[in-house]
Amino acid sequence: MTSEELDEGRDVILENDNYIFMEILNSQTAKYYGPEFIAKNWARKFRDGNLYYLIDKKSKENSLWIQIHNTSSIEIETFDDESLSLSDLLKKYSFLEKYIMDKINPFHMGTYFALRAITQGTPPESDWAMERVDDLISNFKYIKGNPRNSIVTLRFNSHEDYFRTFDVSDDTIWVFNILFNSYGEGYEFVDSSDDYNWIEGYILTYNFNNSNKAKVNEILQLLNPGLTVADNDNDNAKVAKILDQFYPEIGNDLIIEYASLENQARNEKAREEVKDEFCNIYEKFNIFTKRGCFWEYTTPVWNLLRMYESKQMFAADLLGLISAVGHTLDVTDYYEYIYEVYADSFDDESFNREAERVLDRVLDSFEGGENIEKVKEVYNEISKKFEFGKWYDFPTDSKKTFYIDRVDLETGKLSVRFRGMETNTRRTLMEMEDFLNLIYNYSLF
Repeated sequence: MTSEELDEGRDVILENDNYIFMEILNSQTAKYYGPEFIAKNWARKFRDGNLYYLIDKKSKENSLWIQIHNTSSIEIETFDDESLSLSDLLKKYSFLEKYIMDKINPFHMGTYFALRAITQGTPPESDWAMERVDDLISNFKYIKGNPRNSIVTLRFNSHEDYFRTFDVSDDTIWVFNILFNSYGEGYEFVDSSDDYNWIEGYILTYNFNNSNKAKVNEILQLLNPGLTVADNDNDNAKVAKILDQFYPEIGNDLIIEYASLENQARNEKAREEVKDEFCNIYEKFNIFTKRGCFWEYTTPVWNLLRMYESKQMFAADLLGLISAVGHTLDVTDYYEYIYEVYADSFDDESFNREAERVLDRVLDSFEGGENIEKVKEVYNEISKKFEFGKWYDFPTDSKKTFYIDRVDLETGKLSVRFRGMETNTRRTLMEMEDFLNLIYNYSLF
């Protein structure tokens, strides 16, 4: 190509001893200076203009092409097909900044360039337009007299998005999601079927108030005179065992109520601890809670720009930038710690209301007391031979087994189950005499 033809196909913007920066105007010039594929695709991709070459006079391999699309997006590639970001380009070739930035809309170039433009006094089209710049921005207030102090409101889509800005395990994220799920009951510290605290006597010792202990003692006077609620767990384990034999509904109901209230108390404590550690953790980086932990925060533009420059993460969005900061912090991995969370307070008032209701129901069933003496007699007699809640072989036939559940309080009969018989495991009420005859003389039935 002649020099005249070259000049017709280009507009030189900058030339020095090392570089030529120019706009390419036709396919012949594009092919002469640059990769062949640009000339081949000129009509389809490049004919609309805004194509620029940066030619390295010493090494063509270091040359690159830039295409700007309607000021709203930019493509940058070396002649060896390596893609570059705008920030990479300006970092490596800082002398291009004044030429490139004049040709693009910084609010379409990513969060960093939008924030930088604001600090330089270029406002966005509107405050709400900043919400399109970055998904984390929910509000923006431009301060005309001091644009560096313009306020950015950040809003996380979920608690999980916030917690994932820290270096914690997926198991800990799982725990946090359970703790802060608005529709759930929280983390299950205590299983509703876990009867340990009941059968060991702890609930009777530590959770019953004096009024309900008196009600238990009133029941014990009818079922096992001489046994009372004590101040130690060992004796109260005996009380729990007696109540379970005669009236297991007491323990069953209170185990569920205890688990519910204990879980409620420990969840409140766990949430409090997590909020104490994580809610305002970014204040040291000038990011302040605005409305609701783990949800909405505010910070000035200059602060975000400083964070970008400190991390050298110019192509990152705000979530990525904050995550890079958060992953440097030493935080608690709560999955390993969760069972060490114990409540400062337990709702004894609610628990004792439920206990009072359950115990009053039992006491009401004793009115008249016509079967109490029979219940006690059957209980004392059968306890000499067998334990409740345990499977035994028939004395005369090891292929058949029985299980004594309790003494029925209304009838004074034994509630029993069988295996190896036609009745199998169904509960059956039997007079004690009939039951003993059955297991010792089964061949006669």
